[in-house]
Amino acid sequence: MSRVYSDTNRIGDHIWWISSNDRFKGHYPQWRIRRTVPDILREIYEHNRERWEPPGARARAGLAATT
Repeated sequence: MSRVYSDTNRIGDHIWWISSNDRFKGHYPQWRIRRTVPDILREIYEHNRERWEPPGARARAGLAATT
């Protein structure tokens, strides 16, 4: 495996990362996470499903477009 190290950030790299919500919860004790990772992934899929499907897939399946 060849590899190259670069100090230059790649497009899409995070400039920061949150690994703990403890400090935020300390400031906002009533705050709670309401959405799970599966919920978020399902929402992403539903929002993009038509864009990701091959052309004509819904018509071949006998489904009407929802938009």
